[in-house]
Amino acid sequence: MNKLIPVVIALFLLVIIADSTLYVVMETERAVKLRFGRLVETDVQPGLHIKMPLADDVRKFDSRVITLDAQPESFLTAEKKRLIVDSYVKWKIADVDTYYKATGGNESQAMNRLAKRVNDGLRNQFGTRTLHEVVSGQRDELMKAIKDDLNARVGSSLGVEVVDVRVKRIDLPSEVSGAYFAGCRLSGKKKLVNYVRRVWSRLRRFVHPPSVKKPSLKLPLLVSLSNYEVRAMRRQRQLMRLPITKILSFMLLYAV
Repeated sequence: MNKLIPVVIALFLLVIIADSTLYVVMETERAVKLRFGRLVETDVQPGLHIKMPLADDVRKFDSRVITLDAQPESFLTAEKKRLIVDSYVKWKIADVDTYYKATGGNESQAMNRLAKRVNDGLRNQFGTRTLHEVVSGQRDELMKAIKDDLNARVGSSLGVEVVDVRVKRIDLPSEVSGAYFAGCRLSGKKKLVNYVRRVWSRLRRFVHPPSVKKPSLKLPLLVSLSNYEVRAMRRQRQLMRLPITKILSFMLLYAV
């Protein structure tokens, strides 16, 4: 029993020494090594490494793609129309040395600085495009231009790479959207009224041909009517006997 105590103590000390001198960098991590607070090794490769106890400190960062879900922001188009844009960015660490020096390894600080750059890029790109260009098929070109502009700026200043930039949705401000949809409803009502008037005008011309005059009760005039005029009068009398639903159905079919 007395012989086992030194062995246990030796194993315990060995574990402590190994823990303070050995460290592992995973495949999904990027790391830097500091000695007394000074950067001595950047971009430590994945695997098992050795460090000096008490002198060296290892900082590890996630090297996978990270999603930054930005807050909706207001931007103006080239037509001075205000839009509410909700976007997100996918990014990852490209240069560990620059990333650590720029942010101190703080991911929250890196995301805040990146969010400001994204908003600036969106504001610049939206300001040179119309509302139709932003909403239509040119959105892919817009996102590519923003991504290239961001990589040109944040690559050297933050040490990160922007993988993708996407706009989730584009909304009009509440006060503008209310007036816009009210105008759409009013325009729709006007179109419906004009359509009914056109159909009714065609139907009246069909029932009352311009050449047909109201017949008189005198027999000579009735005899003098042509066959076409007699048929028109018969259609008019038949139409007046139909229910309103059949008349409306007839109007729609005639319009089509």
